[in-house]
Amino acid sequence: MRKLLLLLAAISWTHYAHSQSSLAKVIGVYKTPRWQTTETIKEAAQKQNAGYDAFYHIRSYDDFKYFENNHLLTFPGVYIFNKDLQPVKEISSGDCGWQAMQFISTLKNNTITTTDSSVKFSVQDLLTHCVLLTGDSAVLNNKDFDYLYIYTWVTYLPKFTKSQFEYSQKIKDNKNVRIKVICLNADFMAGWNKEPDKFAGKKVDTEK
Repeated sequence: MRKLLLLLAAISWTHYAHSQSSLAKVIGVYKTPRWQTTETIKEAAQKQNAGYDAFYHIRSYDDFKYFENNHLLTFPGVYIFNKDLQPVKEISSGDCGWQAMQFISTLKNNTITTTDSSVKFSVQDLLTHCVLLTGDSAVLNNKDFDYLYIYTWVTYLPKFTKSQFEYSQKIKDNKNVRIKVICLNADFMAGWNKEPDKFAGKKVDTEK
């Protein structure tokens, strides 16, 4: 388990260290990134029964670099905010879905006011760099939740993505607290019109 977590750290989304090791590919943790489209990522989420109220993707290559350069997000990652959109929990590890489930199971409908200083962005700022693919466009405006749950995923880390999806559905269906779920994909998009070598030297497979 410790070796697996170390491997996860090596391929954190923030630094885009896309490990090419044979071990990572054999155990299904990592595969070579490929250009995606809104259709392919929506299909991937649907096939694995991803849970969400709103489904977003990073808007453009410039927005992608904004997150990378400012070290704002990790993958896999979970970010939990209270109803006032203050950050209360960040979880960035291989079993972040399970950890989030454990955390949420301890919550009640009263809102936590203690903030998590490790979260370096606001929800509003995050979503200005993203585009809504499907779901509730007014998810933040309708204050019918006590907590907001945001989770990140990419297609090239299939094992961790599968876990994120499984727990996202459980969290969305929980009866303990009122919670809204935002699914955030961070794959490389064909529409960005950038050559593979523009991604800071990281390989992006152009084969379909």
